[in-house]
Amino acid sequence: MGELAFWYVRWRYGVDMLRARPVDAIQQSAVPVLLIHGAEDRAIRVTHARELHAVSGCDYWEVPRAGHTEPFRVAAHEYERRVVACLAGEATSPTTGNRPEARRPATSLQ
Repeated sequence: MGELAFWYVRWRYGVDMLRARPVDAIQQSAVPVLLIHGAEDRAIRVTHARELHAVSGCDYWEVPRAGHTEPFRVAAHEYERRVVACLAGEATSPTTGNRPEARRPATSLQ
């Protein structure tokens, strides 16, 4: 199934997922990035999310007791609060707080 998804992304969007570098995408982003990761995710190791956070300075929320794609189900109210805060341009991570250097200015998504 994963190979089919990678093929589709390459065909539809011209993106080679095997060469994708998430850290580059985060560091080059002109909009705020909020990385949400389930602490019990077995599909993508939590260490990957922690490393992305450490090198990129993006906002990060690790959701206890949540697996892959489960943070909203496990913590719906907090998920909503953090996503809305991120979209409003407010830092949400306890480790970044409201440091201006941890935030990127919002731009329109054209």
